[in-house]
Parts: sequence; C-alpha cells; structure tokens
Amino acid sequence: MTGRSSPVRHEIAGSQIACKLKQTPLTSRWRQGSSPFAEGLRDTLVSKVAVEPGAFADEPQGPHPVPQFNVIFEIPEFRNIVPWLMLNHKDFAALIHPLTESNRHDLTQYAPWLVTPVPLTLAWLSANLPEKLSPAA
Repeated sequence: MTGRSSPVRHEIAGSQIACKLKQTPLTSRWRQGSSPFAEGLRDTLVSKVAVEPGAFADEPQGPHPVPQFNVIFEIPEFRNIVPWLMLNHKDFAALIHPLTESNRHDLTQYAPWLVTPVPLTLAWLSANLPEKLSPAA
C-alpha cells in the first residue's frame, strides 16, 4: 500500500446523465425572456435523440453563471447525443455530467465540455445533489 487513500467513486443515480447547453460570447442571440436560437437547438435535439428537455434559464442559476438549458438522458443515449452535439452545438458550450450523489463532483471531476468551458460558481454548490434535481424525484 502506498499510503494514499483510494479515490472516491460515486454511482450514477438512476443511470441518467445531464447535458447543459450554455450561452457563450458566440451565442449572443440569446435574449432575456426569449431565445428562438436556443429553442431551435433544443427542439432539434429533442427530435433527433431520446432526451427529456429541461427549462430555459435566462439568468444565472445555482453554479451556472450564464443563460442555459438542459436535457436529461439515459446512459445508452450518450453514444447518440455526444457525436450529434459535436457537430451541431451551434457555438453553445455543452457541459455533460452524470447525476450522482455529489453535485460538486458531477460538475467538476466527472464533466467533459464541448467547446470552451464556462467558469462555474462552485462556491454555490452543496456537498449533495439537491433533491429537486435528483432523477428519482
């Protein structure tokens, strides 16, 4: 034994993954209260792959400092969604993360980005995934 503790491993709760598509300087078409550009991307994504669409956030929400929308999908859909987003993200930054019992780990250690990452407000995060965001809720 090397004296180091073993890494913490979390299980994906309910086998679901979240994808948050965030505004970037290139997606300045996002306007307060209405975004046909973002709505079009979400509607196309919903029509192409099996996802559960989430609400639009026009203002900072939790650790997410810019407008965004999210979709939730099952692990088997990952192989369909990620390649589609690689070609069709339309300059939105996509944060893809599992839903585990650790919100902080989900957004920092387990989360790949497509396009340039948007800095998150990590001080906002609690140690546990809020119940309202839990896949079982």
